[in-house]
Amino acid sequence: MKKEIYIIIGLVVVLSVAMVSVAQAIPLSFVTVTAVDSSYGGRLSDYRISFQVGSSTEIQSQIRITFPAGFDVSRASSVAYGSTATSSVTAPSSTGSSIFASSTVSGQGIVAWLADGAVTPASDTIEITVSDIQNPYAGNTSVVVDVQTKTRAGGNIDGGSSTAFTIFASPPANLEVSVDKTSPSSLFTTPSAATTISAGSEYVIKGVSNDSGGSSVQKVEVSVDGGTTWALAVREGDYGSTGSYAWKYVWANPTAGEHTIKVRATDTKSNRETPSAGVAVTVVAPVVESTPSSSETPTTSVGGTTIQSLQLQVVSLQQQVVALLQQLLQLLTGQM
Repeated sequence: MKKEIYIIIGLVVVLSVAMVSVAQAIPLSFVTVTAVDSSYGGRLSDYRISFQVGSSTEIQSQIRITFPAGFDVSRASSVAYGSTATSSVTAPSSTGSSIFASSTVSGQGIVAWLADGAVTPASDTIEITVSDIQNPYAGNTSVVVDVQTKTRAGGNIDGGSSTAFTIFASPPANLEVSVDKTSPSSLFTTPSAATTISAGSEYVIKGVSNDSGGSSVQKVEVSVDGGTTWALAVREGDYGSTGSYAWKYVWANPTAGEHTIKVRATDTKSNRETPSAGVAVTVVAPVVESTPSSSETPTTSVGGTTIQSLQLQVVSLQQQVVALLQQLLQLLTGQM
């Protein structure tokens, strides 16, 4: 009898765990896949994958992106990330380095391994760019890409499939295919030259970067020390034109002195902008008003004359009156 009870208890536990796992697995939303360079059969292209994680989970260890048969992913490289304006993906260091420690290829899948401590909150939107995927040779084919978030042990968390997109027949052999070798360009919207900033108070630096070479901006970095050190800016949204990338950087603790702020952007083909001369700003320490102590005499000015000056004049007049009284007394004494 005891044996049967133990078996029943074990089944209840297993079913409970399975129910919890099923309850936690939520489909990924808004999964889209975009060919950055080419949608023609047999051509190499970068692919940008965007999706929203489940509403009750966090990415723990890895993201697996699976292309259907016919795609050659063996050369896949340079897995990098971008994020929407609301994204709060954390990087493992203050320098803003990629959240992915490495990537591997297995079969038709690319696995992006997250660095230690890198997580993304529930309902966050993630954008990943994977380089050098060869399209299938068969043209005019509708395909979908599968995306899964997985635990450190490889267990599934959330999953979803992209909306269908088309791989077209190869273009004529004499059709010239352009390769993006153009670096992005950036400009500041805030601050302008000669701006004065208060030391010790957060200051938000904003701007927009644009890539006109055919790919898109992958990341933007800002330097507040003339280009010696760089930190990753956060994307704010598009300006509405292809390749544009609005961004901001929060300068947490400006220090007093002269500073040159610079910006550089990198696109999905690893073309990095050469920074311009930047914007020169002045950071000033806040003025602290001193309160006189009780032992100090206030130096309030009245009509251009201070109280201390008036006090000295009164003392001088008193001394003159005493001297005149002494002289008058001597004259009166001599007459008597």
